[in-house]
Amino acid sequence: GLLALTFSLWQWSCLARGAMQTLTVFESTQDGLQALDPRRRGDSCELARLISEQEAEQRSVLQSLHDHALRHKEQGNRALERREFRPAVGEYNKALEFAAAMSEALEADRPHSYNGYQLRALAQGRALPTRGPVALHPFRALVLANRSLAFLRLDAYERAAEDAAEACRLEPRYLKAWVRHATALAAANQREAAVGVLHQALGKACIGDDLLKEQVCKLIVNVQALGSIDIKPPQEDLPVVHNNADRPKKKKAPKEMVLVPVRMLKTPGDVEVNASSADADGHQDCRTPCVEIDKRELNEFLAQDWHATYLGGRWRQTCDEVVVVIALPRRPKAKELLVQIRPRQLWVMLRKLDASGEGGQEDYDTIVHATLAQDVAPSESTWMLEAGNSKELHVSLFKQQVARRDQRSDLDTQAPSFWDRAFEQDRPISFDGALPEK
Repeated sequence: GLLALTFSLWQWSCLARGAMQTLTVFESTQDGLQALDPRRRGDSCELARLISEQEAEQRSVLQSLHDHALRHKEQGNRALERREFRPAVGEYNKALEFAAAMSEALEADRPHSYNGYQLRALAQGRALPTRGPVALHPFRALVLANRSLAFLRLDAYERAAEDAAEACRLEPRYLKAWVRHATALAAANQREAAVGVLHQALGKACIGDDLLKEQVCKLIVNVQALGSIDIKPPQEDLPVVHNNADRPKKKKAPKEMVLVPVRMLKTPGDVEVNASSADADGHQDCRTPCVEIDKRELNEFLAQDWHATYLGGRWRQTCDEVVVVIALPRRPKAKELLVQIRPRQLWVMLRKLDASGEGGQEDYDTIVHATLAQDVAPSESTWMLEAGNSKELHVSLFKQQVARRDQRSDLDTQAPSFWDRAFEQDRPISFDGALPEK
């Protein structure tokens, strides 16, 4: 009557498919990197092959981890049946290590859009199959509960209680984990705590099942009737358990700080400024007081605001690039566009519908021929057509960084250049007080 947890290969394969990442392929052209259009006859097969190889490689890694985890779990179960408790703990340790590795591989999982069948299932109150690391919780709960039993047989009641408690947290409806948690506590003469665990099991693992509730109530009565128990000391040379907390955590990448003028803050307050000045080497600073700000947070804030261009489009910027969106008169194919990016110039030309030549200038209409507000790096700038039926062209212009002299370290630093317009003819925007104090 206890809840049984099983894992089928179909569930794991669905799990692996849910973790697949998308692959965007770029090609190098004289105008920089451009997204490869899968509809192009000459390259669509190659694009499909690359995507297929990437998905196959990810499925192979996940399948290998799954096979190893399942094999060690089964070996641990067989050792437990033979009453070989120490080897059983070792096998369960390995199973949990492979499950943890698989969980890390699934961390890249992204929420996906629901199809019609899934939306109807949600509307009817039916649960959808879990995806990503959460889908591993039942497997880990099962292994932890079995390892808890092995520790019970080795008189290691504290470790048994810890494993069973973690299994209950991962899978609250797994009644066997609750029973083993209560058993470990009762064996350690903690009867009140054991009764409390069984009461929790009534509300979490016995919902809608009167037979299970009756069995748990009998256990509660039996635990309450227990007398004092002689606690056995744990057996010597217990197997070492490597919990996830003991695993070396990945070090977070250090924050990248950038210098911005203090005048950009709404309320500068008492901030530590880097007041540097122009020197004979031509470092552009102009005696402007600056403050250090986290580059990632600054990019997220700047990218929220779009500004109008004199061409009728829009633009926005981050510390490193400026994105200009240009409205086209029709939805073209990529090969019908000519985009040239120079350090201070941008040309966009569209092939005429009635053009019959070999691609000369007379076969194209000039959509944009404009002067940029500041210098860009053409080799690192790109462009792409918006997906679908959109008539918009997105041009990503990589900024030329500005050198500043840090007076505290006497070293040259790269400070972002903030554009007040995309093109020279645009109306300038003001940065004074643009950034919140936070």
